[in-house]
Amino acid sequence: ESDFQLIPSSRNGEISSAVLGKDPSGSQLLVVGGKGARLWASDDQTQASFDRLTKSFRPASSIASLDFSIDPQSDTSNRLVVGDAEGNLRVWQLDGRQWSERSQAAEHLAGQHDAPIVSTFFHPHDPDQLISADQDGNWIIWRYDLAQNRWTLKQENRSPRSGIESHFAMFSPDGT
Repeated sequence: ESDFQLIPSSRNGEISSAVLGKDPSGSQLLVVGGKGARLWASDDQTQASFDRLTKSFRPASSIASLDFSIDPQSDTSNRLVVGDAEGNLRVWQLDGRQWSERSQAAEHLAGQHDAPIVSTFFHPHDPDQLISADQDGNWIIWRYDLAQNRWTLKQENRSPRSGIESHFAMFSPDGT
């Protein structure tokens, strides 16, 4: 049994990032980045064919990184974070069956990174935390504050060394 599966596609174009997740109905989701992102729902029977477009995300800049949250109790994805080439982050929230920029934890987080985003990841056990990293080696751990209904900085690291490029940051599988 293989840990990998080839997903054939008839679509052409740039692919810079892709990630799988589950929505509350159990359908698999695929997001493909580039100059925008498209959210595709899988065929309910095969779960390996993504042919129904459910949402198109069109940011101002090229998408560089993305990730779905995982709710450990329901094993579903109800948040999506997207980082772009201008250093901006955008969190989308699944509101019912629609992805929204205006409900609950959805927020545009601009101005915290001065370089292109290279990495965005949700905490593996806590959908209220995410990490973002930029090309200059700076990273931020964000925490969703329910009382304020916004994402706040929990911890950040500004790289003291210029000229060093960063390419990745994430939580460990156990969340540390």
